[in-house]
Amino acid sequence: MTEAFLPSPFASRAVFAKASLIGIAVIFVADWFTPLGFGHGMLYSPMILLALIYGSRSFVLGVAFGAVLLTLIGMLFSPVAPDGFTAKIVIANRILSIVLIAFTTVLSLWFLANVHKLNKATEALVATQQNLSEQHHLLRIVSQVGHLGGWAISLPEEKMTWTDEVANMHHLPPGYHPDVDEAINFYHPDDREHVRKLVRDCIEYGVAFDDEVRLLTSDQDVLWVRIMGTALRNHQGEVIRIQGATQDISRQKQIEDLIKLSHEKFFNLADAMPIVVWSAQANGVVDYVNRALSDFSGLDIEELLQPGRWLSILHPDDYERAEAYWNESVDTGEDYIIEFRIRRKDGEYRWHLTRAQPVRNELGFITKWYGGIVDIHEHKMLEREHQLIVARLTTNSLSLSK
Repeated sequence: MTEAFLPSPFASRAVFAKASLIGIAVIFVADWFTPLGFGHGMLYSPMILLALIYGSRSFVLGVAFGAVLLTLIGMLFSPVAPDGFTAKIVIANRILSIVLIAFTTVLSLWFLANVHKLNKATEALVATQQNLSEQHHLLRIVSQVGHLGGWAISLPEEKMTWTDEVANMHHLPPGYHPDVDEAINFYHPDDREHVRKLVRDCIEYGVAFDDEVRLLTSDQDVLWVRIMGTALRNHQGEVIRIQGATQDISRQKQIEDLIKLSHEKFFNLADAMPIVVWSAQANGVVDYVNRALSDFSGLDIEELLQPGRWLSILHPDDYERAEAYWNESVDTGEDYIIEFRIRRKDGEYRWHLTRAQPVRNELGFITKWYGGIVDIHEHKMLEREHQLIVARLTTNSLSLSK
């Protein structure tokens, strides 16, 4: 069994060990010179208690064993008992001393065992408290970084509590706890009834919620927040508490608005361009074409964005070549550069030059493809006419030379 040591305010527990050993020696000497019949053996019990203060289980057992042994030895070497003390009284006296020593020893060991358990429980409690303190500290950091706070509503009294992060979000002092109606009234008038319904449905029916709404601070600043709530039930299935979190997502909303505005500007610019602009996902699926291709082909943009639909407007002789080369570019990440004919809405096929390049993330993985299509039909026709003229002149020169 693991040793259990008593906490001691003294400089050293060895003092108690020495005191108990000296004590049993003194008692034995006194017993040696005292006639039989006197209860000197009972004085060993306080020495065991003194050994207990030292706090070692093995030391207590050692002192107890020594006390029993010295009690028996003392019966052999002590002077003869005075008149009136029979052998039965002498033996009973020694047996009583040994019983008292044994009882004190058992009581001391029981006490040490409980001290051991208490020490273990205390260590576990300290470790748990430290762990909880560290977790609480980390949660506070996460709450501050993530602009996240918690709240709860106890039922049926509907008592509401906020964490300091939620109070700070409302521009209110730490420790502020409103009632339910006051908390709901902080939300934007256009969102207030919606929030009220979410809370009521959670209280009455246990319906969890997760939504994004606008919040008015005590200074009337508008914040976008994400509110989440869930119900806790008792053994009878009754909702006894709802709790959740509130997160300030105003910065996120601002970024989303900027991205949306940027996309709108890009789409407006792309639609204003006389050339075809398009984009595709990393897997090669086209997800955007500007209006120029729709005007040229006569197909709606939604129809052109259907998977593989853009291939249907290519010349039959160019279809397989364009598809194979595009699949190869998607697989290898090489630029897509090709010339093929696209059918105009009047049925005429015109030559176009298509080029697309991949966009990669910081890890080098392709996240997007952006491309453009330019009408080169006149250039193609001039090039073909030039080739015909060169071929004709070459033929005439050969004829003249003969």
